[in-house]
Amino acid sequence: MPTATTTALASSVISLKASHTTHATSSTAATLRSLYPRAARAFLQRDVTLTHSLLTSAFALIQPPASLATCNDALASSRRKWDILRITFETTLFSSPPSSHDPDRLPTSLRANLLLSPEPLIATLHNRSLQLFTPSDRSHRPSSSFLPAQILVTLVLSSLKLDSPEVARGMIEDWLANHGQEVDANDPKGYAKVLELYCLHVLPRLQDWEYAEDFLTYERELLPDVRQQYVQSLRLLRAEAATASRVLATLPDPPSSASSSSSSSSTPVRSPSPAQSDSSASSSSTHTATPNGHGLSSLRPLTPSHGAAPKSKSKSGAGDTRYAQPSHSASTSSIASTATSRTVTPHNAERERDAAAGKTRNRSGGPRMHANGNAAANSRSRSATPARPGSRAVVRRTSFGAPSTESTSGGPSTLALIRASLKGVLQSMPRSRLLLYVVLFVVVPIVSFVFRLRRKRARAAAATAGAIAGGSSASSTVDAVRRRLRGVDGQGNVVGKLWEEVAKAVMDTVRMAGRGLV
Repeated sequence: MPTATTTALASSVISLKASHTTHATSSTAATLRSLYPRAARAFLQRDVTLTHSLLTSAFALIQPPASLATCNDALASSRRKWDILRITFETTLFSSPPSSHDPDRLPTSLRANLLLSPEPLIATLHNRSLQLFTPSDRSHRPSSSFLPAQILVTLVLSSLKLDSPEVARGMIEDWLANHGQEVDANDPKGYAKVLELYCLHVLPRLQDWEYAEDFLTYERELLPDVRQQYVQSLRLLRAEAATASRVLATLPDPPSSASSSSSSSSTPVRSPSPAQSDSSASSSSTHTATPNGHGLSSLRPLTPSHGAAPKSKSKSGAGDTRYAQPSHSASTSSIASTATSRTVTPHNAERERDAAAGKTRNRSGGPRMHANGNAAANSRSRSATPARPGSRAVVRRTSFGAPSTESTSGGPSTLALIRASLKGVLQSMPRSRLLLYVVLFVVVPIVSFVFRLRRKRARAAAATAGAIAGGSSASSTVDAVRRRLRGVDGQGNVVGKLWEEVAKAVMDTVRMAGRGLV
């Protein structure tokens, strides 16, 4: 029976596929190493266009690992360095956009980032990093089990810089849930750094002190010395936060003046647009293109004011976490217009009526007769007394239309009221009547006082001379006393009667003027 024999010949030709792949990877790594210093220098010099161009060129060469076995290939270090640079660059550009660049001249991807709020931006960067480090042969969605600790630390610091601690907490807890499955699971320094950010920065900003201390108490992968150091630092931060809150509680509340509210209401305020716009006009607008969370430029020391309330979030099917943005109410402009309309008060019309009445009185030469005698007094008191003594500020509108605010701490003093009343009376009084009042109420009392003083001195001199002489008789003394009591002492009798008559005439005139008979 014939048998078939097969001869196996050993081929001397070696496949060049593996060597070609290795050579291409090494050349790509060399190219990335040469580009990285230029990109880092351009980033430090705030050259946005050059930095973005170099990043685009680099990530055109960087691809996700082909399989789980090639996660630590020759491009692993370059993949981490370039992703850290890209996250830092985009976060810095978002938090402090360069004033010298026109938003329309920025690349499209950077303009799209500027239109986002901090939470969606960090979620986008996180999902992009997950896709970069997850092997391409994995059929399931990108997982944080392949995300290096250095990349997670960079993302957490970026979220804290943009004042989004809730997003940072979600990323860390997702990474801790998959801890032990990642490629660099034996990286104790990276794990310790992640826990430091989680327990000493993220949770304290969320005011979750108890959970942070419990987490460190039951954690067993850290070294005991490092864990104890974290616990002590956490307690110290909590004590400082409690002290700061007590100090803030003892401080008086800032006074909310009506002048500030009226001035702010008179200025037209543009409410932020709740919807995103793709037009060039909205992109160039600082109100719609610049997010609300650009105030925090660096990671500052922990204070109670850094605590942020948790935001509601919803997960999409693609694995990225989307956080609900607070809707901007459209009633801001209506409130501003309502407050502005309050500044147009009827005090202007009242002042015009008072001015017209004053001109009429000046033409007639004096105040007219009224059926009610208190009408003139009421008008003077109304002009001298503020319209709203209980209000904290009086808003008036000038001739140019801008509201002027006069803050009043209380009612006017008595001296100010008397001065205002006398000023109004003197301005409306004729010169002849004013001269008569000056003679009656100033000159006559002074002359009477001088005569009375001279008479007293003469009596004192006469009494002294009589005591020295000692020769006055009892009858003459009794007669002098009687004459003094009866007021029949020559000159004093005439002056006294004149003063009494003048006083009676003046009092009768004042009474008649008060009753409206003069």
